Amino acid sequence: MANQAVASGLIENLQKETIKTRSVKTVLGVPSGAATITFIDGDNSIIYVAGANKEVKPDQIASNYWT
Repeated sequence: MANQAVASGLIENLQKETIKTRSVKTVLGVPSGAATITFIDGDNSIIYVAGANKEVKPDQIASNYWT
């Protein structure tokens, strides 16, 4: 996630929804990723900005995914 102030708020919101955040990391100087999904008249559109998500490496997921 992005800077500490933004990351803290995002992590807190995830925890309120009982989403595990143990593997969530902050990446200094990189904004958080975001996605917007719209569904209008039967068509959907997804806008995705990777941000700090693009910093995740496969070996980080493999070791923490199911814990």
